[in-house]
Amino acid sequence: MQQDSPAQPVSQSDFPLELNDFRDIVHNAPIGIFTSTPDGRFISVNPALARMYGYLSPEELIESVTDLAVQTYANPADRDLFVRLIQEQEEIFDHECLLRRKDGSCFWASRNARAVRDSNGVILFYQGFTSDISSRKEAELQLKASQERLQSIFRVAPTGIGVVCNRQFSEVNERICEMTGYDAEELLGRNARMLYPTQEEYDYVGSEKYRQIASRGTGMVETRWQRKNGTIINVLMASTPIDPEDLHKGVTFTALDITERKQAEEDLRHALQTFLTVLNGMEAVIYVADLTTNEILFANRHLIDTYGFDPTGRTCFAALRGEKKPCEACPAQALLQGTGDSTTVRIREGKNPVTGKHLIYHDRLITWLDGRPVRLQVATDITPLKDMEQERNRIREQLRQSQ
Repeated sequence: MQQDSPAQPVSQSDFPLELNDFRDIVHNAPIGIFTSTPDGRFISVNPALARMYGYLSPEELIESVTDLAVQTYANPADRDLFVRLIQEQEEIFDHECLLRRKDGSCFWASRNARAVRDSNGVILFYQGFTSDISSRKEAELQLKASQERLQSIFRVAPTGIGVVCNRQFSEVNERICEMTGYDAEELLGRNARMLYPTQEEYDYVGSEKYRQIASRGTGMVETRWQRKNGTIINVLMASTPIDPEDLHKGVTFTALDITERKQAEEDLRHALQTFLTVLNGMEAVIYVADLTTNEILFANRHLIDTYGFDPTGRTCFAALRGEKKPCEACPAQALLQGTGDSTTVRIREGKNPVTGKHLIYHDRLITWLDGRPVRLQVATDITPLKDMEQERNRIREQLRQSQ
């Protein structure tokens, strides 16, 4: 039998120009391109794939890596999954796995590959592409971790937190459910109108919130919500758009139940109103002044009748004493530097230069409507007593002289 002549080596010049161009494209491609045997040996690789694995050349990679499952896969189970999928599907797309470099470090890769079979259906080799997706994967992992942290805060926050899109609830935390009495399933997808006792309040919150967002990026407004059982709660809402350029992407909001605080403020206001009513009925000069500016915040009816005008808004030393600066005997600093005990009273006696009357002044700290400490002064007219004392002194002196 005639023996076949040995095959002659094929040079690059023997290929058509188009095939040579194709080889150049493969050689210079920015992604890894490979051909491997079914049992896990590289047959051919391009320089980009060699660089991914940390090798100096394709030849070094082919010679060094004889078992893809052990030497290049951080988890050999990923290699088994790759083989199973490509055998079942012929082609696989975006198969993500963790690969190991020459130095032992790892990188995330995405693989697209197909199985090439002979006429009998036996797999001859695999061909595919490998892309380094480490940066994208790291960003995804960081985003996932950030989302998990935010979700953790979202779940355990003592303040109600939610997201609305076109004023429909898309997310609510447990605190929102506690505040409203609704389950999350009853709120999600529903319009926020269901929580407002009137259409007017719903419209006001929408217009005011978005007006503030348009001017300064966030909106804050006090309103009322109606719980599922019909009771009304006071709510302080703050809202920020997810994308300031597109409000349709949603608005994140926080909701704080301020019902108890509002009730406390109302109780304080009522108590002060009662207190001021009592002060107006007293036959004494009484006013309330700011501790720092000395501005008169309240003057009772007797003071207004005595001076002939309402001094509210003016400084006490100018309106009541005709002075250009605070009085030397002003107790404001003494009250501020004291213990802060509202029962502490500063008492002094003096003559008012405007009215000419002798007065006993009683000064003490009280809490004003807005919560700040202020000075309350009650001045009692003792002019008749002073006149009587002067008359007694005059008679006593005459008696002494006659004796």
